Amino acid sequence: VVGVYAYNNNPFHLLLVFIFGVLGYFLNKMEYSSAPLILGLILGNLADSSFRRALFLHHGALWRLINRPLSFIFFAACVLTILSQTKVMHHVKKMFVKK
Repeated sequence: VVGVYAYNNNPFHLLLVFIFGVLGYFLNKMEYSSAPLILGLILGNLADSSFRRALFLHHGALWRLINRPLSFIFFAACVLTILSQTKVMHHVKKMFVKK
């Protein structure tokens, strides 16, 4: 905390340290892994800028981004990955997998 304030003399940075400390405490308490969060923070900006560039090149048409087979496969894999992490898919897996 002293290092953050000494670096820039900005009280807002102290607030950020406090907020991220509380967030880290609760994520640790709920046993969340920090690796996906860090990867998301690092790669999120890159993915966003690449997506904006692709939309600009295709004049805002989303369908043109997934109309080729390989890009559709990657898109479907992303959607399935996101859906597999939801509670709905957790309950669907419980229905089909019997112990």
